Amino acid sequence: MKRYLGIVFLLMVLIVSVPALAENHEDQFWQAVGRGDYLAAAKLAADIGASDAEYNFLAGVCYQNSFRYQESNLYFQKFGRSGNPDKLGSLLTERIKKSAGDPQVLILAGISGILEPDLGFEDPTRYLEQARRKVKENAFIDNYLGFFKLNQNDDSVKTKKLFLTAIGLKKDFPEAYNNLAVAYAHSGDTEQAVGTLLDCLANCPSSPDNTFASLVNLTSKDGMITITPCDFGGKTETIEAPVMGDEYREKIKTALAQYPNQLLRLTEYFTQKANFIEAESLLQGLEVHDGTGLYDYVKFQIAKLKGAREEMEGLGNKILADNVLDYQRLFQCGVVLFDSGDPLTAEKFFEATLPKIHPADENYLLQCYSNMGTCYYANKEYDKAIMYLKKALEYYPEDTISLINLGLVYRDQGDKGKAGEYFQKALDSSQDEQEQATAEKYLEGLKE
Repeated sequence: MKRYLGIVFLLMVLIVSVPALAENHEDQFWQAVGRGDYLAAAKLAADIGASDAEYNFLAGVCYQNSFRYQESNLYFQKFGRSGNPDKLGSLLTERIKKSAGDPQVLILAGISGILEPDLGFEDPTRYLEQARRKVKENAFIDNYLGFFKLNQNDDSVKTKKLFLTAIGLKKDFPEAYNNLAVAYAHSGDTEQAVGTLLDCLANCPSSPDNTFASLVNLTSKDGMITITPCDFGGKTETIEAPVMGDEYREKIKTALAQYPNQLLRLTEYFTQKANFIEAESLLQGLEVHDGTGLYDYVKFQIAKLKGAREEMEGLGNKILADNVLDYQRLFQCGVVLFDSGDPLTAEKFFEATLPKIHPADENYLLQCYSNMGTCYYANKEYDKAIMYLKKALEYYPEDTISLINLGLVYRDQGDKGKAGEYFQKALDSSQDEQEQATAEKYLEGLKE
């Protein structure tokens, strides 16, 4: 994502109660795992993860098995920042013993060991095989056994059969389709891979982003596209972008005609790659008003790439008025409008974004607060700028861009002492040469 630069009794009760509450949550988590209720388990693990970082990883696995990929990624990231793989491995090993080899616990341990090799499990698939002997039909067992083999460069018929079995057991299982498509592609069967991904989009409403990336990679070649993006100062540039083969375009549109949201997400992927021509071609004849705001957002991005500023601004106003778009896309609208020279409207987008951000998404919280502060600075609302930039620094005290922009606010208010303090902090914390040069330039400017 783009960032902006420049512009006593009670106490005793609490002490006793918190561990008891945590223990109760842990029991509830493992009970949910035992039932195979991954969504309930994910929510409980997320709560426990606030005090026990290892549970963030388990939340990630459980959200992934619930096909909630955004939340899954957030909790894997949280584990990556503060979790300990050895502790997680010990936690799972102890739980297997305590549960007397409960198959659902074995499945969770096996998946965790495959996704995180540093847990210290010599062969995590043994847990899945043990679970298979107790529950003979389970899509997660087959998918992750196949995934393990695929990671060992085994795209054999036996590996593909594991994914096909998983799909047969759970028709709406996106990862099984995606893994099967990878296996087909590795063995040179592009048509089967494409067909598998189209089946995924037809049967899995919650397909992850990599489904669309894989489909584009298999059906497209790089070509040269001329764009005049509104957030590039109106300049025209020629870039390399994926262009779908003619033999695939109509095939895909036909296959997804009954699934307009999936076709819309594919169109969005092409806008992310800056190919508005391909996006417009896929969008032709398609109009989706499903209450998500995605249709207007995709058209907003197409207008941006074409340099159709008036159209883009009109769509932006509609997106703001409807206020149904998710926070990541709202945020991106704000970025585009700021870079197009409209910090006042960008500010409104960031204000609309903030209350929607998932509480575990510290990266978006940091950037939204920082960008709001930058917008307030650009609009000369200095007190608000200071408040929001300092809020951003609560999430990451060494965020160079927030530090520099905070320094600029104080400089413009005439407080060279505080300005220099923040410029120096930025210089000391950054490893980026361009950011260091910017901080040095502003420090030197204070001497004038």
